[in-house]
Amino acid sequence: MTEEEPKKKRSSKKLSEEHKRKIGLAHKGIRHTEESKRKLSETRKRMYREGKIIHPWIGRKHTEETKKKISDNHHNCSGSNNSQWKGGIISSRGIKYIHNPGHINSTVNNYVRESRLIMEKKIGRILDKKEVVHHSDSDNTNNDPDNLHLFNNQSEHSKYHCFLRRIVRKEIKNESMC
Repeated sequence: MTEEEPKKKRSSKKLSEEHKRKIGLAHKGIRHTEESKRKLSETRKRMYREGKIIHPWIGRKHTEETKKKISDNHHNCSGSNNSQWKGGIISSRGIKYIHNPGHINSTVNNYVRESRLIMEKKIGRILDKKEVVHHSDSDNTNNDPDNLHLFNNQSEHSKYHCFLRRIVRKEIKNESMC
């Protein structure tokens, strides 16, 4: 478009719902380029600053009845009252965690490693935060009490793993000499 040509005025006519639907279907699947996304973003930001566009949720006032309904629906939705509750057992990186809010070693979300709970039951006391539970078969999902071993701290646990690596290296060396 040259400088002499006047810009076309946009029609301020309201579009029917059917027409909007057809436009939406025509544009379905079209992806914006990074440049067009940047331009759209800048335009919307400018329009917000100038007050030409306002968020639909800003300034909305709820009636007291609606406020009460919202409060009632969100009240006490934690734990077993939550729709996403899965029985208090979660798994992260193959390690099982049990929901135990009153436990001294629970995480911020009130979960404790299952292996620690089993070891506590096995020895008959609560574990100290420094104590480390080791899985003898190196399988973190196997929380059988006979598979668990307790170390006083992480240092002892690391030394044990170094000891095991040394033994494995010696065995490999001996096999290669035969």
